[in-house]
Amino acid sequence: MSTERRGTPEPHEPEFDREIDVRGILWTGIFLVALALVVSLLMWWLLRGFSRFDEKRDVQLTPIEAASPQQRPPEPRLQMNPNEDMRLLREEEDYKLGHAEWVSRQQGIVRLPVDVAMEEVLSRGVSAAQSASPAKLSPPPGDDAPKGQNLNSLGRQPQVREPSNDSKP
Repeated sequence: MSTERRGTPEPHEPEFDREIDVRGILWTGIFLVALALVVSLLMWWLLRGFSRFDEKRDVQLTPIEAASPQQRPPEPRLQMNPNEDMRLLREEEDYKLGHAEWVSRQQGIVRLPVDVAMEEVLSRGVSAAQSASPAKLSPPPGDDAPKGQNLNSLGRQPQVREPSNDSKP
């Protein structure tokens, strides 16, 4: 009378509940390595094709050009410090925009700061400034300026004003 029990393990053969599929992990690893190898080969083939394409498109030197290479240009070839050069240029421009200075004393041309120039245009009027032409202007009546003095384009003595230090809100 032998009774067989199904589903019960034999005492010498223990049964493990495997939650980790080792075979699946190994196959996934092998697949990833093969995929990496294929991608690497495709990239090598693509880069080799690009280099061949570039070689075909490069300009080939003639024998004369190869025999006598072009001389390098004389020094200085590059800006040594372009950031510093740009900073100095901006400082110079800011100074010119913010300070009054003679451009030509003989012709009576003065460089004014922007705010002073705007106030001057407002005080004289825009239409007078637009219609004024240096060739057609004569000194205003009653102006007894000698002929040798410096006159501006409006026929007047240039007035250099210092910018006010009042801060406007």
